[in-house]
Amino acid sequence: MNLGIWVSGRLNGQALINWAEGNKHAVKVLLSMEQKEQPLVWATANIDALKKASDAGKIDLLFKTVKPSGDENYKALDALLAFAKDKYKIDAVAVDPMPAVAHPIRNAARKLKLKTILLPK
Repeated sequence: MNLGIWVSGRLNGQALINWAEGNKHAVKVLLSMEQKEQPLVWATANIDALKKASDAGKIDLLFKTVKPSGDENYKALDALLAFAKDKYKIDAVAVDPMPAVAHPIRNAARKLKLKTILLPK
């Protein structure tokens, strides 16, 4: 399955790539939002490490900076997933199983008819 991996919090991008490949998924893109001043549960606090994992795995990274309002963040999430689906032909998005993270990602994926795979804890 062609997979996009949504990386949030302090998750390790390289470990997620290894997990996906070990489960016979073709990782096409890493996805996230970058926290700067605005905290957001589905954003990453590790953008530099994520960039290194992306470079090491030769996998593209798509991200946007966290916006000041919830509506803007949901629109950014929708835009990232839509772009990933169109450009990378992903079939599914792997996401942290924590409900505060999984719920918005799953809702955005559902709009695009993408499957959602919960990452192992």
